Amino acid sequence: MAIGLFAGPKNGGDMAAFQKCSRLTKEYYDWWTKTYPLHCREINKSRTEPCDFKAMGAKVSAFLQALFERESKKG
Repeated sequence: MAIGLFAGPKNGGDMAAFQKCSRLTKEYYDWWTKTYPLHCREINKSRTEPCDFKAMGAKVSAFLQALFERESKKG
């Protein structure tokens, strides 16, 4: 949702914004699947200790912040 608000089309016909949003969403998806399991039910199953959701949220936030800052510099 944050990526859509940041980069998504403001109207239905903005193909450049749609493509940018799709590219950023894929980048986030690729990062997520390399960092955490795709399905929520598997997050705790893949660990020996319960997941620290607060730390997970901080990692996600830092990733998105860096993504948005990088893209904002591109113009």
